[in-house]
Amino acid sequence: MKRQRQVGGDEGQWVERIRAIANSHRLWRPGKDGEAIMYSSTRTVYSVVAVLALLTVVAASGFGAPKVMLNDQEIADGNMLVVIQNSLLLPVRVLFDALGAQTTYEPDQQHKLTATRDGKTLTMWLGNQLATLDEVPLSFAATPMRVRKTNYVPVRDVVEAFGGTVKHDRANETAYITIAPGGVTPPPPPGETKTLEGVALQVFQTDPIQMLLRDNATNKTELVPLVAQCQVSKGEPGQVATPAQVSDIKAGDQVVVNLVQGLAHDILIKTPSGTPDPGAPDLQHMRVELLGVTGKYLLLPGNNSLLVADNAIILDQYGQAIALNALGPKDRVLIIVDTTHNFAVRVVREASGGAVAQDTTPPVFIGIAPTHNATVTDDAPTVRTRFSDAESGINKAATTMIFDYQDVTAQCDLGDDYVEYLPQNLADGFHSVDVTVIDRAGNSNRNQWGFVVHSPVGKEILSVTHNATATLTAGEVLQITVQVARPGGEMKWDIGTWKEGLKANRMANTNLYTGLYQVQNGDVVTTKLKAHYRPPGGTWSDAESATAVIISAKMPGAVKVTQPTEGDVVGKTMVVAGTAPAAHRVRVKVRFNKQRFFDMSQDLPEQIVDVAANGTWKTEPFQTDLGLLGKADTYDIRAELLAANSDAVIAVKKLTVKGK
Repeated sequence: MKRQRQVGGDEGQWVERIRAIANSHRLWRPGKDGEAIMYSSTRTVYSVVAVLALLTVVAASGFGAPKVMLNDQEIADGNMLVVIQNSLLLPVRVLFDALGAQTTYEPDQQHKLTATRDGKTLTMWLGNQLATLDEVPLSFAATPMRVRKTNYVPVRDVVEAFGGTVKHDRANETAYITIAPGGVTPPPPPGETKTLEGVALQVFQTDPIQMLLRDNATNKTELVPLVAQCQVSKGEPGQVATPAQVSDIKAGDQVVVNLVQGLAHDILIKTPSGTPDPGAPDLQHMRVELLGVTGKYLLLPGNNSLLVADNAIILDQYGQAIALNALGPKDRVLIIVDTTHNFAVRVVREASGGAVAQDTTPPVFIGIAPTHNATVTDDAPTVRTRFSDAESGINKAATTMIFDYQDVTAQCDLGDDYVEYLPQNLADGFHSVDVTVIDRAGNSNRNQWGFVVHSPVGKEILSVTHNATATLTAGEVLQITVQVARPGGEMKWDIGTWKEGLKANRMANTNLYTGLYQVQNGDVVTTKLKAHYRPPGGTWSDAESATAVIISAKMPGAVKVTQPTEGDVVGKTMVVAGTAPAAHRVRVKVRFNKQRFFDMSQDLPEQIVDVAANGTWKTEPFQTDLGLLGKADTYDIRAELLAANSDAVIAVKKLTVKGK
């Protein structure tokens, strides 16, 4: 009789010793290929040292070769089956090839494994018993693990998730899988064409790339997948926009997304209307249903994850502090995200997953101030609303306010029955308010209103500003921003007396108007900008910018980049070379673009090089591999031709190359 392929006796004692060592050293996170790594679960803890020992015992101790039968047919490489602590494991390739499933492995996404079969998607993480099937949380009996550069998954857990059964004949060392024949089928298209406008909360570098977006219209958080060739630009709707990259989308950006059958085909990053405080975090909120918690990460829709700060506040629906791991699958939560650093600073449970609500009545609003469409002369009015809930009571910590499309929840006074915000120095014009309240049973209500600030001075144009902080040259865009007291009228603008009657458009639901002009070859002017505005039913008034713009596109010749070229994949170092007029200098800037759990993008040290007599130039090697950060997803290269006797930029060449 053949001996069973299990570990027992002395080998079991070794497992216990290795388990003790693992616990004492707290080694649990998956490491690089081939390294000795540790996995933890609620049932057992292994290190790769232990796993390799076990595999050596079960695979090289004189046993007969195991095999796996799928619907009575032996599968290829079934002899790689191993048994660890009564759990059958197979390499990912062996099992999923036999099942006809499509798989992906994303080591930078918490070592995520994804398998798709017959329209169902199973997601697992190495070293974690948590899994999801079509985003519904599951708990595996065994832990997926990585051994000698090979990922192993528990056979029974995987097969049963896809609707099959597994039997193990230990005496004959054979596993029998029974499952309906099938393979990968694409999911049905989820909708038609529509446009979303809102705040980008997170961009996940998955396949496909996904973006978490809070819709301005509904205040709901949506997961938006991007097509591979998604077009990204910066500007304002209806105006000339400048090309951009997906890596340019930052958490907190206002975006306009055009969807075709649920996929983003083009994204416009809206130009910010103000200058943010670089020292202050940008806090944005999102409401989602959790898939679960793993370590310090929240698992979000789409099987994505979000890091929780060490000092984050975690509250239940009664306002009581709880541990992060007290949050569970299907819990509905409010998450306050520091988009500057891309981690959660506050998580509030709004409703427990699976709980049957006794209270189904949402809170009610009692009053608002200022009243809807009221006109006030104070530029710092108290913005306030009151509410009540007669049954389960208000979940105070889950109240949110958006003012003029900006999340101001962190600056609000939150009471048991009110929320109050004190804005300062409001511009004349319309201002919008959007408040959401939640009761302790998870019922929500939303109130939207707005009011108009009109200063008694009677000034129609409040300010005229522009983006030309340095000399503009050919291909660059001049933008004027005009703030008015009574929006809704007609706006025109001039570049001195050189270009007159240019059109400016209103930014949606604001008192701001913007206009764009793209500098052409041969443009040379130094002048202030002038705005002309006629409010509804009023007369024309004029105002000038405080500072002049300098446009210098009279080029002695173009600057070109010959190495590398657009779309090239660069190595660990990169030399940039090209041509330009002799007796000039070229300044080369390189932007390192990379985003994972946080934004790692940064500028590499710039270089200024002389153009040789034959019209060529070349930089020293740029270090494109930043050690722990590795290589970027993309690198934006900007070559600036400088004037012969100054640092004025007279020509620009831009291109983007890839890190992999």
